[in-house]
Amino acid sequence: MGNFPHLKNLVRVYHHKKGLHIVVMYLVIGNWRFPWSFRVYRGKGTSSPSQLAQKLLTNLPKILLQSLIKTRGQQVYLNGLDLPVFLSWVWLKRDGKRVQRFVISTKPMKGRTQRIRADRRLRRLAMLRIARSMGQKKMAN
Repeated sequence: MGNFPHLKNLVRVYHHKKGLHIVVMYLVIGNWRFPWSFRVYRGKGTSSPSQLAQKLLTNLPKILLQSLIKTRGQQVYLNGLDLPVFLSWVWLKRDGKRVQRFVISTKPMKGRTQRIRADRRLRRLAMLRIARSMGQKKMAN
């Protein structure tokens, strides 16, 4: 293990592995893989690797997203996954701004059905987060 004093704030232990953990988005064209962008995982209490991956998706140029994702419920194949997945998205309000979140399902569903289910799930998760934070505040008092 090398000594990198400039990276000491970025080196973390994640899944029992110590190092600089990054999330990388590649553009794959035929046999070529091009690193497009990356995010550094900064540890507990910060954005999770899956949240970092979502941020990478939202930073793709609109023209590229439009050429890759045509319709909700579109069947796509992900590299390294043997079965097809079905893609959709939902728009959420975060801090007064609209944020796009992508939804992937292994069940063949219409895009609208997938969007409705994802929207309901995200609302339930938000309610659970609020309830959990209220419970922590009560315990602190």
